Amino acid sequence: MISILPKSNDKDFLVFANERIENQVKYFEEVGIQNLSLFELNGLKCPDFNFIDIKGTTFKLNNFENKYLLIDIWATWCAPCIDDLKYLEEIKQNFKEKPIEFISVSIDDKIENWKKNINERNLIGFQLLSPKARDDVFFEQIKLITVPRYLLISPEGIIVNSNTPRPSSPELVKLLDSVVK
Repeated sequence: MISILPKSNDKDFLVFANERIENQVKYFEEVGIQNLSLFELNGLKCPDFNFIDIKGTTFKLNNFENKYLLIDIWATWCAPCIDDLKYLEEIKQNFKEKPIEFISVSIDDKIENWKKNINERNLIGFQLLSPKARDDVFFEQIKLITVPRYLLISPEGIIVNSNTPRPSSPELVKLLDSVVK
């Protein structure tokens, strides 16, 4: 089950969703892409990002050149996200000798919840946070509507799969095995 972004009431959510859609349409019009369905991002250049780690260090897409990236977009309040963490940690261990980095990006707006979750669960790899929470332009450009969401990016920065299977699905390992050698 996919978790919808939290809402304080229906009106707030509709305003949030409408703004998100309008910004996405504007971005795709600016880059000359029209009538793009939610997951037709495969083959496009991955938008750049500016996320921070637990120490406050900023990471951008070009920090991960020459490796595949599996980007996990999640939140501490998202039950399906939390459920998939154990599977993702296992996949990270199984692929640690392969040319792939696993980046978990939280959209939490409460930094302390995010830090506490990382420490309590002993999460490994790149644990990043969007300083703008859900309002980051990166999320608009990849058409983020719900979490969890997983993207596979090539070493050249191209979106291989903008809606990869969740770590709890055996299909994710099959996909990674097929592209990461």
